[in-house]
Amino acid sequence: MGPLGQAEPTAAYSADAMSRLLVHLRGAPVSFVRAEYSEIFGEREEHALEGTVVRELCHGALLPHDRYVSEPLSLMHVSNARVHVRWGFVQVEPARFLEESVHASRWFSPRLSELPRDPIPATGKLPGVVARGERDLCDPAPPRRTLHGAHLLLGHWAAHNYGHFFMDCLPAVFQLRDRLRRGDLSLLARPLAKWQREVLARMGVLSALREVEDDVVSVERLLFPNALTCCYMTNPSSLHRAMFEALSLAGEGPERIYVSRAGRAGSRAMVNEAELVRALESRGFVAIEPGELSIEEQARRFSRARILVGALGAGLTNIGYAPAGCAVVEVLPERVTETWTAHFCKVLGHRFVHVIAPVHKTNEVVVAGRARDDMAFEYETPLAPTLAAVDALLTARPRSAAGGG
Repeated sequence: MGPLGQAEPTAAYSADAMSRLLVHLRGAPVSFVRAEYSEIFGEREEHALEGTVVRELCHGALLPHDRYVSEPLSLMHVSNARVHVRWGFVQVEPARFLEESVHASRWFSPRLSELPRDPIPATGKLPGVVARGERDLCDPAPPRRTLHGAHLLLGHWAAHNYGHFFMDCLPAVFQLRDRLRRGDLSLLARPLAKWQREVLARMGVLSALREVEDDVVSVERLLFPNALTCCYMTNPSSLHRAMFEALSLAGEGPERIYVSRAGRAGSRAMVNEAELVRALESRGFVAIEPGELSIEEQARRFSRARILVGALGAGLTNIGYAPAGCAVVEVLPERVTETWTAHFCKVLGHRFVHVIAPVHKTNEVVVAGRARDDMAFEYETPLAPTLAAVDALLTARPRSAAGGG
């Protein structure tokens, strides 16, 4: 005990606990502001899906639209930004967050105070933000570390995912590759996986990478690309096509490929995949699990593909390496009928067929106290319409087409 019976300070309070206490004592209410982009590359593109989607071979509900619009890559320049590196959140002022940087995190929770410190794995608490009643408060104290110079933000919370990394995170890197190579710009990211560094090395920008362990850093000059909304992959553009053309490699890969998700434990599970694989192998298909291959091997294996079959997932991003005119048959579980693969086929000049698969077993998870549909569920591919579409595409005359609007 200290003098007059006062308790002495104890080391039991962690740095994080003290930080959150300070927020309670002097925090400012969290608010959000929309991005103002000052550097824009290219023009808005309109894409008609006619001639891409082979509607007569599709099974289940057709796409809800026959065209889409892709926005040009745009950059917002922020001075003295605060960046939550693990999430990709950007604070333009002490308690004002860039709306576009936090948009995707609302799947977890509409409130920042309920988010974990790290999205993958979801552990701890987001530092510097706490709940007080109906409001979130943010610690106005500056981060302990400041990064000087200009930095391009590389990732968002889903950057660990192969598809999101390629389709959301890399377009700005590709567009600004010359600045990165010259050293005019650095790449700001949390520690990356080996395969992510391989991609950056292929682009010739690995030397610009600055991996940061800190939760929050201050950045003297930050470039935030609109592609980091986690939704950029939904409406791909000619920039995506140009990026994959630059990353492509000649190889001796098969012309008929089945993209397997067999190694994705705990994720969407196709209960009759073995039966589908046997039927496709009898038609000359080769099953490939992209996650088992290096970045260079994936580019080479998909380089000669004339027809690809696969279920919705990041592995289908590799259709970007296939030559124009390739046919893509995508199995879409009825609960997640995404359209990004069809859109990507449009800009690549591919043909596209979807087969809607019924879901057999679903789960519900609780995230931040709220019920969510779990992305781990079981579904069954309807074999007859899938194989009928494959057979029709195999006997059809190959088509070579350029992507575009």
